[in-house]
Amino acid sequence: MNDAFTGCYSRPLDGRRVRIPSEWARIFRDRGGVVVVELPSGRLVLATKEIVEKSSNTELLKAVHCKMDSRGRITIPKVFRGMFKDVKNVVLCGSIHYVEIRRK
Repeated sequence: MNDAFTGCYSRPLDGRRVRIPSEWARIFRDRGGVVVVELPSGRLVLATKEIVEKSSNTELLKAVHCKMDSRGRITIPKVFRGMFKDVKNVVLCGSIHYVEIRRK
């Protein structure tokens, strides 16, 4: 069983939700859920709650929990939605321990 986030996926964004690959959804569910973190560079990443709780990194401590439905759709927290205004598609790139959300 692979518990690393690998690969890149192009996904439509409806302004507030994005569907993640099913293998990543399983990892998030198994590891306590999904949190969103804004890095100092202004990029957003998705991480597992388990990783964030183990981290001493100040940025990760500012993580915002987000909901994932049964179909693997993540609702982007309101505080971050403005970053994706007028964005129709995003690219989700796995970086082993977290997933970066990039504008397409």
